[in-house]
Amino acid sequence: MELINKKAQQRRHFFKAGLAGAAVTALPGCLDSNTPVAEAHDCGCGHVDVDTVQGRLRGKQVKDVFEFRGVRYAEPQTAANRFKAPIPLKPWKGTRDALENGLMAMQSPTRGGLWVLSFRDYTPKSEDCLTLNVYTPSVASDKKRAVMFWCHGGGFATGSGNVPVYDGKQLAERGDVVVVTVNHRLNVFGYLGLEEIGGVEYADSGNAGLLDILEALRWVRDNIEAFGGDPDNVTIFGESGGGAKVSMLLGMPAAKGLFHKAIVQSGSSNDQADQAQATDLARQLLANFGLSEGEVDKLRDIPADEYLKGAGRLLRRFGPHVDGVHIPRDSFTPDANPLTAGIPMMIGTCETEATTFANDTMFAFDEAGAKAALLRMLGDQADSLWAVYKQNHPDMSASHLYFRLASDMMFRQNAITQAERKVAEGSAPVFMYMLRYKSPVDGGKWLTPHAIDLPLMFHNQHLEQMVDVIGAGPEQEAVANAMSSAWIAFAKTGNPSNAVIGTWDTYDTSQRLTMEFDVESKMVSDPDRADRAVFMAAKPFRIM
Repeated sequence: MELINKKAQQRRHFFKAGLAGAAVTALPGCLDSNTPVAEAHDCGCGHVDVDTVQGRLRGKQVKDVFEFRGVRYAEPQTAANRFKAPIPLKPWKGTRDALENGLMAMQSPTRGGLWVLSFRDYTPKSEDCLTLNVYTPSVASDKKRAVMFWCHGGGFATGSGNVPVYDGKQLAERGDVVVVTVNHRLNVFGYLGLEEIGGVEYADSGNAGLLDILEALRWVRDNIEAFGGDPDNVTIFGESGGGAKVSMLLGMPAAKGLFHKAIVQSGSSNDQADQAQATDLARQLLANFGLSEGEVDKLRDIPADEYLKGAGRLLRRFGPHVDGVHIPRDSFTPDANPLTAGIPMMIGTCETEATTFANDTMFAFDEAGAKAALLRMLGDQADSLWAVYKQNHPDMSASHLYFRLASDMMFRQNAITQAERKVAEGSAPVFMYMLRYKSPVDGGKWLTPHAIDLPLMFHNQHLEQMVDVIGAGPEQEAVANAMSSAWIAFAKTGNPSNAVIGTWDTYDTSQRLTMEFDVESKMVSDPDRADRAVFMAAKPFRIM
């Protein structure tokens, strides 16, 4: 993905240096541990203290928003507790600073061009990563605000809630809501299925990363009121791998009551691996380290950094699985899990998600190259799918056609399946969207790539590193205003209709009403109907 021009490279170096500088800059102290919380706004120094169930936290005011960064929601994660459920947070005395980002989860570096670099976290990585960030317009108890709990992307292998595009200040101020972003264990540290090999001591190993998120949601339930939030009005939302996490949280019994609405962005995950698959992957990891099944305990003695080398290509394959306990069954296969009952959902995708993963060869595809790539991806159904898409879009270039078809199979198919099964469950409304806004960067070659929704719905389109990938101007403002307003309205009421976009009708299988986000957003009935008919009839494609 080589698109980084010289100006963009300079911005990237400036951005990285700025983050490094921020990590060592402290604000002047102002409050001691005996200062009442109600007096925190009067000191004029930018600090604010809040009392949580476990102890006092010190955050800071940034313009009109208060932020608390690096807040522990569980006890420090160590090698001794590796592959186990998180340890509930214990009370403390005095005041803990919440002024800087916590450490991000252990992971291998993500490679790629400007799109990937713009969503990278430059804070150090560690097993001790169980922290969250809170952004709130007020810490006063004047009202209870809707809470928006963000699950980051990166599949189950990479990513961080600290990434600047997830900064919740704009969303919090614009919508008068409380935004929470979370870090949790990933890859082998969060999803090594040792249940059958290691026995009861490792009963939580295969879904520990999701158990971390559950612990963070419990922290929100117990503490968010102190930050101006309403624990009885929590929306979980996430993109890509974050959308998959939201999908799976919907099917976890222990999550019941911890959230009340859900948004899945380009990450609908309808079924998970089973126990046999998880056990097989665990055996492969043991073999990589030269260990027998009777030597499972030695996995705790291996330094965390060694996993990034020793796990090799396996690292990206670890993810949640149906273990019969934490995840009793698939969330949306063969139907919507009854646990999803009563939870309104927003579900959607971007028009050409696949361009984010493209290289220069793909952007120059002729028909033969596009069909060969689809054959590797889709097998024997590739030719028939290509033929229909070509008939539906006779003027579209081979590369553009490839991106449309690949995106529909990788993302849109799962999204519509999830929406249909949730609609059939019948207890709560479903709202479907499609983002069609096309980035003007690099002459528009990226079209509407995976993750372009992030700076728009977070209303962070002004960030310099985001301008590099989506451009800047009235068009970007229009889309950002529409999307962020819809997300805020849904979080508050369970209905995304608002003054900016008007009425957003619910989705069903007769009209298939869908909100198309663009410079001028509008409701459309069954968008790309001819394409949908063919990709929904194809064999299911699983990306995660």
